[in-house]
Formats: sequence, structure tokens, C-alpha cells
Amino acid sequence: MGKRLFLALSPDEESRRRIERYAESLHGALKAYQPRWIKPELYHLTLHFFGDVEESALSLLEESFSALSGSLSHPLLTLEELLFLPSLRKPRVLTLRFSSEPAGAFGPILEKVQTDAQGDPKPWLPHLSLARFKDHRANRWPTAVLKPKQDFPKPPKLWFEPTSIELMESFLSPAGPRYEIRKSFRFAPKNFA
Repeated sequence: MGKRLFLALSPDEESRRRIERYAESLHGALKAYQPRWIKPELYHLTLHFFGDVEESALSLLEESFSALSGSLSHPLLTLEELLFLPSLRKPRVLTLRFSSEPAGAFGPILEKVQTDAQGDPKPWLPHLSLARFKDHRANRWPTAVLKPKQDFPKPPKLWFEPTSIELMESFLSPAGPRYEIRKSFRFAPKNFA
């Protein structure tokens, strides 16, 4: 059995605390829908989910991303809006959408992982998950409750600059997931030419 791995960006501790406080401000408005709130220590933005990876393939994976990340400039991630995925009518996940600057900062990483997986490169939607909804609730979601958007507190003005990409391992259990960093791939120094 392989290891469940994914590439992720993690917010710094101050950003994590501010996102946690914002998530708490949404609890009352969404209580009727019984969301399963994600623990703040698990907050991250997924770049790519590999699924099960055999131990024998790990070294090659780590080497390729070490070389690639070292040539990428530090991106700036800015919180833009509250977003329900895949849609407001049938939401599965409550997220915060971010923008990245420069816009194509993660292009080389995304192109590599999707090409290696023999898929066409797809646009990346930078988002951080706050909560998940049960399927039976999502299928009967009364959209009127969610409109207008001003019924929800506005997300805080927030941005952060990750210094690395993490290769994370996911461990599943009845108590919920647990993540461990397998390896960090640091971005190029700021004076990198």
C-alpha cells in the first residue's frame, strides 16, 4: 500500500489564526446545515493530490520538486472571497478563494505534476477549505438562505507569502485526517536572478 501524498501551501501562524476567527464568525449562519468544520491546524491550499505513491517512487518525486521549486520566486497569496464548491446550489465544501501573484507562479509545478500523471494541465483555483457539508444536506440546499452574500461576514483583508511547498502525507481515521510534512521545497531566495 502506498502513501497518500499531496503538494500544499500552508499559511503562516498569524494568517491561520485570522482565518480561524473568520470561520468562527460563520458558525451561526451555517449551523442549520451541520457543516463539519476543518481544524485550523489542517488549513492548507492543495496544489496537487497524488493519491497513493509507492515508497520506491518517493526519492524521484522529491528530487524533481527540489530542483523545480528552487527556481520559482516567492508568490503572494491574497484572500479574495468566500466560495462554495462546486456551486452554491449543491455545495460540498466551504472555501476561501485566493489570488496568486504573479498569476502563473505555480505554472511549472502544475504542468509537471499533471503531465507526469498523463493529464492535460488544468487551471488551478487557489482555495483553502473551511468546512465540508454532508451529501444529503448539499442535495437539498435552499439557495435563498445564502443570498444575498452580504448575509455573511466579509472575509478579512489577508495575504501571506509562503516560503515553501510542502509534500504532505495524509493519514485517515474515524477521528478525521492527520497530515505530516514529508519534505519542504523552498522557493528561490528573493535576490534570485
